[in-house]
Amino acid sequence: MVKRLLIFIIIFPYLVSGAVRAAAVEIAPINSIKNNNIFVESSTTKNNPYLYEPIIYQVKLFTKIDLTDTKFDPLVIKDAIIKPLGSYKIYDTKHNGLSIKVVELSYIITPLKSGNLIIPSQKIKGTLLLNEVKTSKTSDAGVNSLFDNFSDDSKIVTRSEAFTVASTELALTIQSPLSSVSPWLPAESISMEGKWSSSTPYAVGKPIQYSITISGTGITANQLPRVSVENLKGLDYKVYTDKSEVKDSVDKLSIISSRNETYTIIPLKTGKITLPPIKINWWDVKNNEMATASINHGIIEVIADNVGFFSPEISDAKPLTEFKNFPDSTNDIALKSSDDSKLSYKLIIIILITLIAILWLIMLRISKSYKSKSIKCQTSSKLKLGEALSPKELRDFLQNYAHKNWQAPHNASLAIIFNSAIKLNPKIQKADYVNIIKTIEGALYSNKAVDMKKLNTECSDFLKLTRKKYVKRNGKKNPELPTLNPIDYRH
Repeated sequence: MVKRLLIFIIIFPYLVSGAVRAAAVEIAPINSIKNNNIFVESSTTKNNPYLYEPIIYQVKLFTKIDLTDTKFDPLVIKDAIIKPLGSYKIYDTKHNGLSIKVVELSYIITPLKSGNLIIPSQKIKGTLLLNEVKTSKTSDAGVNSLFDNFSDDSKIVTRSEAFTVASTELALTIQSPLSSVSPWLPAESISMEGKWSSSTPYAVGKPIQYSITISGTGITANQLPRVSVENLKGLDYKVYTDKSEVKDSVDKLSIISSRNETYTIIPLKTGKITLPPIKINWWDVKNNEMATASINHGIIEVIADNVGFFSPEISDAKPLTEFKNFPDSTNDIALKSSDDSKLSYKLIIIILITLIAILWLIMLRISKSYKSKSIKCQTSSKLKLGEALSPKELRDFLQNYAHKNWQAPHNASLAIIFNSAIKLNPKIQKADYVNIIKTIEGALYSNKAVDMKKLNTECSDFLKLTRKKYVKRNGKKNPELPTLNPIDYRH
């Protein structure tokens, strides 16, 4: 009993010290949004671009704290086309010598009006994952509890906290196009290249594939002009459009684009063939001067298609009269048989020639039919709105309709087309057409399924809005955009 009492007296101060330490435990946050552990920066690749010159705008969220459920508010800019470059990216970097995480979102912005352009502040919301460490305080640093060796005196606890930050508003100055330069096509570079198919030899009547690729930097693919089939026509061949493909990408904050047009050419006669010269005038934004891109089509040699026209020869046959052992009557029969054989060969040749002539006529009919169908697809002005069978036909129809009725450029994007319609009817709202643009572009560039009947109906309803009685009608029509198809076909 005495021993137990002595032990209790000895350990009692330690028990009291441990109780005091336990009472002094508190929650201390490691990271906090209040101490500059999270901030936002925004920037553009150019602060004074030309009208219609696309630039890249970036918003970067820097954080030392783990985040989740990060959401950027939609970016809305008046008098500009905005195209997000995919979803945001997350990566690690260094800031003031310390490791930090970056959440980055980029856009392509194309100004539609000269003068001042404001990129508004953009809100970013999310959830912070804060680490809190539970520490112990002692009143006497020289005294330790007997239980220190048997307990974990430090634990890390994670809790979540909602946050909202915003980017800084940016003001840009949009330079006006030069009045002496028409049409206006600003870019860092534009080049052209032509390529013939490798299926040689080239023969009369045989289809030949020819492609023209227009490449550019500092310009989007939809702004690159098209080479019309009308400007490739010649007397020695027929030419038809085949397919078209556009591509956009961004590399090191530079916009890279291309447009590839493929044509089918059918030679009509032998000899050398070349296509009419093509050139594109554009404005060099780097050197502030006019520039020209041209193409060298090259010359091809067309030969006659002689397949099936070669006649067999019997050069090794000997006269049967040289064989003296046969009676004369037998020789007569042999000679007659030889004549019949030659006649049969002639008949076979005549039949082959007839068949080839028939096939040639069939090919001409097919080519004429193909031409009429191709031209019908290209000439969307003859296509009624309800007859569009694909998103591409509907887009072509809208481009022709807008060019004819609203003075929009030939190759204007859907956003520019619908923006032109707003000037005809100020009561048109963005909600009247934004779903149409998303549906068509989703089908063209993301291979999304689309209900053409519903889409045709939506477009028809929208076009009716532009023909209401309260539409403002000016005495002189001023197009919103000059043509963006600056191809000069003069020799």
